[in-house]
Amino acid sequence: MHHTLFARWILVATILMGVAIPTSAALTTAPIPTPQFRSYGLHEGLPSSKVQAVVQDARGFIWVATAAGLSRFDGVEFTVPRIGPRREHAMPTGGLSVLFVDRDDRIWMGGAETGLGRYDPDTGVFVQWRDGLTSDDVRAIAQTPDGAIWVGSAKGLDRMRADGSAPERVGDLRRGAVNALHVADDGRLWIGADTGLFVADSDGRVSPRAFTDGSPVRVQGIGGGPAELRIATDRGLFRLTADARPVRERRVAAGRVFGTLADSHGILWIASAQGLSMLDRFDRMHDVAGSWTAAGGLPGRTVRGMLEDREHGLWFALSDGGLAYLGPSWDDFTRFSHVATDPHTFPGRTVTAVAAREGGGLWVGGLRGWIRGFDPATGHTSPGFELGAPRIQSLLALPGQRLLIGTVDGLTVGRGRTAQPVLRSTIDRPVTTMASGPGGDVFVAALDAGLFRVDADLGHAARVRFAETPRGWADTRQIEMVDGDLWQASLAGLARQDRATGEMRFIEGVARGRINAFEPDGDGFWVVRPDALERFHWQGASAVRDRHIGGAEGFPSTEILNLRRDRGGRLWLYGQTGVWRFDPEHGRFRSFGMADGLASGEFTHATTVLLDDGSMYGGTLAGLVGFRPDAQRDHVRRPTITVLGATVSRHGRREVLPIENGTLNLAWDDREPRLSARVLSFVHPDRNHVRFEVRRDDDASPVRVASDGERVFEGLPAGRYAMSITGAGRDELSPALPAAFVVVMEAPPWQRWWAWVGYALLATAAVVAVLRGTRRRVRQAMRMRLAEHQRRMAEEASAAKTEFMATLGHEIRTPMTGVLGMAELLARTPLDDAQRGYVDAVRRSGDTLLRLVNDALDIARIESRRLVLESDCVSMRSVADEVVALAATRAREKGLALTVSVDAAVPATLRGDAVRLRQVLQNLVNNAVKFTEAGGVSVALSACAGSLIMTVSDTGPGMSAELRARLYSRFEQGASPRRAEGSGLGLAICQELVALMDGSIKVASEPGCGTRFTVSLPMQPCACAGHTCMPAPSSVGTPGGWRVLLVEDDPVVSEVIANLLRARGHVVAAVSDGLAAMSELSAGRYDVLLLDLDLPLVDGFQIARMVRRIEAMASLPIVAVTARSAGDEVSAIREAGMDALLRKPMSGDEMDVVLERVCRTPLAAAS
Repeated sequence: MHHTLFARWILVATILMGVAIPTSAALTTAPIPTPQFRSYGLHEGLPSSKVQAVVQDARGFIWVATAAGLSRFDGVEFTVPRIGPRREHAMPTGGLSVLFVDRDDRIWMGGAETGLGRYDPDTGVFVQWRDGLTSDDVRAIAQTPDGAIWVGSAKGLDRMRADGSAPERVGDLRRGAVNALHVADDGRLWIGADTGLFVADSDGRVSPRAFTDGSPVRVQGIGGGPAELRIATDRGLFRLTADARPVRERRVAAGRVFGTLADSHGILWIASAQGLSMLDRFDRMHDVAGSWTAAGGLPGRTVRGMLEDREHGLWFALSDGGLAYLGPSWDDFTRFSHVATDPHTFPGRTVTAVAAREGGGLWVGGLRGWIRGFDPATGHTSPGFELGAPRIQSLLALPGQRLLIGTVDGLTVGRGRTAQPVLRSTIDRPVTTMASGPGGDVFVAALDAGLFRVDADLGHAARVRFAETPRGWADTRQIEMVDGDLWQASLAGLARQDRATGEMRFIEGVARGRINAFEPDGDGFWVVRPDALERFHWQGASAVRDRHIGGAEGFPSTEILNLRRDRGGRLWLYGQTGVWRFDPEHGRFRSFGMADGLASGEFTHATTVLLDDGSMYGGTLAGLVGFRPDAQRDHVRRPTITVLGATVSRHGRREVLPIENGTLNLAWDDREPRLSARVLSFVHPDRNHVRFEVRRDDDASPVRVASDGERVFEGLPAGRYAMSITGAGRDELSPALPAAFVVVMEAPPWQRWWAWVGYALLATAAVVAVLRGTRRRVRQAMRMRLAEHQRRMAEEASAAKTEFMATLGHEIRTPMTGVLGMAELLARTPLDDAQRGYVDAVRRSGDTLLRLVNDALDIARIESRRLVLESDCVSMRSVADEVVALAATRAREKGLALTVSVDAAVPATLRGDAVRLRQVLQNLVNNAVKFTEAGGVSVALSACAGSLIMTVSDTGPGMSAELRARLYSRFEQGASPRRAEGSGLGLAICQELVALMDGSIKVASEPGCGTRFTVSLPMQPCACAGHTCMPAPSSVGTPGGWRVLLVEDDPVVSEVIANLLRARGHVVAAVSDGLAAMSELSAGRYDVLLLDLDLPLVDGFQIARMVRRIEAMASLPIVAVTARSAGDEVSAIREAGMDALLRKPMSGDEMDVVLERVCRTPLAAAS
C-alpha cells in the first residue's frame, strides 16, 4: 500500500541472512535535523543587527542586548524601554553585551565601558553603577540563592549583597577577566575567567578548578547543571567529571567555543568560532547552514547568546545577523534541498517524485530528469540516474535492485547506473502514479489513458478494463493496493478491481465526481473531494457515508493531493500550499508551517511515502520534506498575557497612566484612552489575538482585536467598570489575566449634582429657543439640500442628454451619408420628372433631418458648455456668398429676390469661427426665405466702430410684440403656414452663438411690415487670405482627376463616397481598415487620403500619425471623414497631422471643394 512491499520482504530475507544491523539502522535512524530559522533584524524593528545576548523575564517578554542598547520584544514589535514613573525619559544608550533577569524580574545589563545597569519594568526605575566596580567593562552577571548579584568584568569579580550595599571586589582571580558566571543547582557559583575555571562558595571564597591536562584555558561560557556542567573554552568544550574536574568533550572538535545550550528536545547547541553546530539525540554532530547557502538558514555566523523560552522555542543572538528563532516544534519536519556548495545534496531544488528504496532509504526524482538515492539519516545522496529533460512523475522500487521510473514520456527502468525506456509503444502518455501488484506485477496510471498492468519482467503491458467509462475515468489521481485489490481515485469517482472479472468498477454508495485521494481505515475508508473530507463504512458490498467534513468544519480550501493515516489513526492531508492534520476523534484540523519546521508546504505530487519506521516523505517545490507523525508534538503550553500599559491624550499630548492596585483612573477630560495587551506567544505571533471585555453591572461589551492588542475605549460613560482580558495563541490556547482590574471613569463637571441645578433653571427657556432655532435650521438645510439635489440632477440630466445627442448624431449621420449620397448619385442618372421629384424630396427631407439633428446637438453642447469656438482667418464675403447661394434655389422656387451686399469697409478677412459665423447667417437667411411669401430678402455686411454688422431683412408678415418676446425661446415658431418646417431652435442657437462671440443680436419687426435682424460682432481683422472659408458650391468647378485612397469601414458609405468621387473624374481605391490602408499606400501612389476616424482595430488618428512618420508620405494630404459631433474634431485632427475635415453626410460638391483646397495647396507650394 505504501510502496514498501518489496522492501519489507527484502528486509526479512536480510535479517535471516544475519546482516540486519546496518539495514535496520538505516531504516530506524531518524533523519538529520534541518532547522528553519525565523530571523529578526533592522527591517523587523530591532535597533541593531549586532545582538550580544537574549533573555526572557518572568512575564514572558524577550529582552535583547544590542550594540544600540536594550530592546524588548513582545511578539508584535521591538521597543526601547523608557524610564521614569511615566516613562517620559529615554534610557541611556550604549553597546550591551550581557543581560540577566533576577528573581524580582528586574533586568540587569552591562557592556564594554557602560558599567552595570538595572532596569525595573514595573516602576520604570533605572540605576547605573560605574565608579564602584572593578571595571566598567561588564561581561557576566549572576544571582546566587542568597540574593547577591555577582558581576564579572574585564578586571575581576564584584558582588552586590541583597541589602543593596555598594559593590565589593571578591577573590583573587589572578587578575584575569571574568567572562562567564553560572549558579549551579547546589548554590555554588562557577566562574569562567581568562585565567581558568573557579568556583565560589556561599561565603564568597573562590577556589580554582584545574583542567585534566593542567594547561591554561580561557573560559568563554558555562552552562548546565552540576551533573552536566559544560565549560566553553578557547580550546574546545569541556565537561565536569565526578570529582569536579573539567575534561574534554571529544565529540566536539577542538577550537574556540563561545557557549552551549541543551534544549528540551535533547539537542546540544554549540556556538563556536566556526559557527553554530548541534549534537543530536543520536550523537550525530551537524553544522547549521547559513542563510547565504540555504533558505531558512541561520542569518549570521557568530552566535553570542542562546535561550530556550518557556514555550520551548529557541532564540539565538548573533553579533553579525540580528536575532534568530526556532519554534518549539522546529524538528517535527526536516527538509532536504539543493545546496550549491554541498555536492551531497540534490542537483535541483524541486522534488517531484519519492519512493522507498530497496534495502533502506529513498529514491528521489526531480524536475529535470534527475534521480538520486537518499539516506535521511545522513542527509547525503548517492548516485542515481540522469534522464535529461523529461520531468520525473513517479518512482517505484522493484526486486532485483531495479527502479521503475514514470516520466512525462512514459516508462523507464533503471538498474545499476543505466536507464532505458520500456513499453513506450503501449504506454506513451505521462505516467502519473504506480503501485505494486500481486505476483510482482505493477499497475501504472497514465494521463488520460487509464490504467495498465505490467508484468514482473516489464515485457508486457495490458490495459485494465473498466466496466463503465464516464467522463474523467482516465484522469487518475491515486492508485493503491487495498487488501489485495487495486483501487483508483479519478475525476469520475472511486473504483476498485473486481477479482472475478478483473474489471474496475465504481464503488456503490460513493457519489460520482472528482476524488483526489483515499485512505483505508479499519472497516471503512476516507476520501478527499475538492471541497470536503468524507468517511465511508462497508455495508455488504456497498459503502455508506457516515461523516462529511466541509469548509465550515475547517476543511482547507486548497487542493488536497494526498491523504495518509498515521499509527494513531490521525489523517494527514498534503496540499499544494501546506500540510494539515485531522483528528477524527475531536473533529479538528491543525495546519503546519514554519514554526513546526515546515519551510515549504507546496507539495508537487500526490504520492507520499510512509516508511516502516513511521516516517513520511513527500516532494515539494523547495525540496524533500519528511517527518514522523507519531513523534509530532503539539504546542500545549498556555502562553501568558500581560498588560503593557494605558495611555490617554491629555492636554494635547500622550501620557502614560499607571494601573495602581488593580485600578485605572481616567479623568473626565481624558481623550482616546488606549489599553495595550499582548499574548506573549512567539510561535505564531500573527495568530495571536486579544479579547477585551468591559463589564458594568450585567452589561458586557466584548471586543476581539488582532495581535497588536490595542483597544481604544472612546465614549465610556462615567462609572466603574470591570475590565477582563483574555487571548489566544497558536492552537487556540487561551491565556487570561489572573483577575480583572477596575476602570474608573470620572464624571465631567457638567454631570455633577450642582450642575443639574443650573440645568433645571435654564431648561424651560432653552427648550423653546432650541426648538425654534432647530426648526429654522432644519427648514433652511432642507431647502439647501433640495436646491443642491436639483442642481445635481439638472447637471446629470444635461450631461446625459449631451452624451445621448452626440451618440444619436453619430449614428444618424452615418446612414444619412448613404441616403443622401445615393440620392445624389441617383440624381445624376437619367430620370423622368416624377422620379427626379422623388429624388429631390428625399434630398430635401434628408437635409431637413440633418439640420434638426445639428440644431439639437448645438443646443446640447451649449447647455453643457462644451461648445468651443475656433479662431481662423475668415472671408466674410465668401461666407455671405455661400449662404446666399445655398438659399438661392428655395428663393427662386418662391419667386423671391435674394440679394447680398458687402460694404467696402468690411476687411477682406476677419478672425473668427467660419462654421459658426456661417451658421448664424444661414439660420437668419433661411428663416427669412421660409416665412416670406412675396417680395425679397436682402443680406448686408458693414463695419461700424470696430464691429462687424450683419443685417438680414425680408418683406414677410412681420411679428407681433408677443411673438418678439418669445422669439429666442427654444422650440418656438411663428403662426405662418411654414410653422411646421423646422425645430424652432435656429434663433435660440443664433442668440447663444452670438453671445459666445461677445456680440449681440436685435430684431425690428411690426405685423405686415417685414422683419430685420441685426447682428453685431467684435471685428478682428486678419492679414491672411482667408483659406479657412470655403467658396460657395455654385462657384466651384469640378477639378481634374485625383488619385484618391478612401479608408472607410462602412461598405455603404464607402460605396457612396467612392461613386461620388468617380462621378467627378477621380480615381478611387477603397479599403476597409487601417492596416489595409498602410499596405495600399506602400504599394501605390496617391494624391490624397480620405480617412475615416472611427476604424476597427487601428483608428484614423493612429493611421494619420503613422503616415506622417513615413518620410515619403510626410506631405500627402489627409482629409478626415467622420460622423462625430463632439465639437473638438478640428483640433484633434490637426494634432494628428491631418489637413481638412469632412463631416458625414457630405455632398460631392463639398468633397470637390476640400480636395481642390488640400490638393492644390501642395502643388502651389511646390511650384
